[in-house]
Amino acid sequence: MASAERRIDRLLERTGTARSRDFVAKGVARSQLSRLVASGMLVRLARGLYAAPGHENSEHATLSAIAKRTPGVVFCLLTALRFHGLTTQAPFEVWIAIGNKAHPPRLDHPPLRTVRFSAESLAVGVEKHLVDGTPIRVTSVARPSRTASSSETRSDSMSRSKRLARLGARARRVPKSFGDTQRSTASRT
Repeated sequence: MASAERRIDRLLERTGTARSRDFVAKGVARSQLSRLVASGMLVRLARGLYAAPGHENSEHATLSAIAKRTPGVVFCLLTALRFHGLTTQAPFEVWIAIGNKAHPPRLDHPPLRTVRFSAESLAVGVEKHLVDGTPIRVTSVARPSRTASSSETRSDSMSRSKRLARLGARARRVPKSFGDTQRSTASRT
């Protein structure tokens, strides 16, 4: 038992928190984790995530916990703005980006808002940070909204914007017969 406790201490000293699979990889049984939590020698932060009893959470401890439990996610939109200190709004949900065909993670807490990105979008404009010893990926402040193709010219984008403006103007037009249709259906009832 003493050797298992030493392995646990060494693992937690390095990262502060650890997943149950990390403990199992170091030779600690899952049943031992339950006993250590019951005895107060280990704290269960979330399902499958543990820390030492005196562990102090940082400001972004939630992001660290999510990154440990769901590797490969990218924190984006409101969560990224909050991480970079560009908003005072504290989002109710943690916004994460996953691949188009990836399964959304199921976590008890915190609530997640999942956005699907293409493989290219998951790589472009993403910064790597270290939070509580855990590497996390966050969209950058200067993230491009979309990647422009090299063959696209200014005239192509201008003509596209003109086409979109025309389509918008058409959608706003109300047909002359619209009022007549409304009256004729009202008189039938």
